[in-house]
Amino acid sequence: MNSWKVTYEMQGETRDIEVSASAIPSKEAIAFAVYSDAFPGAAAPDGASSIDEWLFVSGIVVRNITLI
Repeated sequence: MNSWKVTYEMQGETRDIEVSASAIPSKEAIAFAVYSDAFPGAAAPDGASSIDEWLFVSGIVVRNITLI
């Protein structure tokens, strides 16, 4: 398992989080990690279409994914 630094921007604020994955993290893994970071304790969206919609509605832009 590798650790990846994911840099994302939401509402003008840039944040870094760490995601563990054996390969480059999937969009779903990144979305759930960002969701947990941005909204701790909130219910996560269900299904791929909900993840896409949530990322769009939340204004989240993933800027960089780096192996650390």
